Amino acid sequence: MRPINFTKMQGIGNDFIVIDDRDENLTFASEQVIKMCDRKFGIGADGIMFVRNAVSPENDFSWWFANNDGTIPDMCGNGSRCFARFVYENGLIPHVRKSLKLETLAGVKEIKINVASDGTTFESATVNMGKASAEPASVPTTLVANSNGRVIDARYNVDGREVLLTAISMGNPHAILFERDLNEPISEELVTTLGPKIECSVGFPAKANVEFVEVIDASTLRMRVWERGVGETLACGTGASAAAYAANIKNLVGDEVTVKLLGGDLLIEIKDDATIFMTGNAENVFTGVFDANME
Repeated sequence: MRPINFTKMQGIGNDFIVIDDRDENLTFASEQVIKMCDRKFGIGADGIMFVRNAVSPENDFSWWFANNDGTIPDMCGNGSRCFARFVYENGLIPHVRKSLKLETLAGVKEIKINVASDGTTFESATVNMGKASAEPASVPTTLVANSNGRVIDARYNVDGREVLLTAISMGNPHAILFERDLNEPISEELVTTLGPKIECSVGFPAKANVEFVEVIDASTLRMRVWERGVGETLACGTGASAAAYAANIKNLVGDEVTVKLLGGDLLIEIKDDATIFMTGNAENVFTGVFDANME
């Protein structure tokens, strides 16, 4: 038996198995990831992350991250906040430090650690999510761009149903549908039927995360998400960022948006250069030990 310590964490309901692997001794095949993330036969999670040393001396850490189906995503917003709390509370960075730079497949992400009035207790994290883009090559998508070169309200046929899609890249691909254009309320049935069809459709060669968005007012959205390689989840940080940006460029909301998800709320701030900042919580659920040699 090879015992490995882990921490189960969640960010507004998006949950992860977090492991300190700074020695880089661990390698998980997709089958092992799937078993560990299974909610009946394993620990149960939406994904697994390893904390690793940064490749560049200018940064603090890198990570190895996998979805619960074994696929490797470019970025995970909720996971990055859990990562920040893990390294902060486990003393991997000094408590005088209130920020870190994390290397991901979507580039280096800067994370600010927000603490309580006592000056040390972790309260939330703000992640620089990078720049959003609706250009088809960046998503990537084969949907036709408008005259401004962006995929906004593109007509798309999904199994005989025509929908309006706005395609956004947050370092990973997103397809956003607004309730006002669907002519039906956003429901579990809609998300679980239309979501996987769009995720795997030919218009998104790298597949897509699919967001279903209701505009409540000029500063509030309500959203449900079908995550690429995962299914419907309680939250998605990159999805909330993409949805807020899509609503903003459609002039439906302003520059500061609260996105209400099934697992809780995220605050999204949109800068003039399309840089997105996301603020939300991250919580420890439990710690444990598992056998890394399990079949």
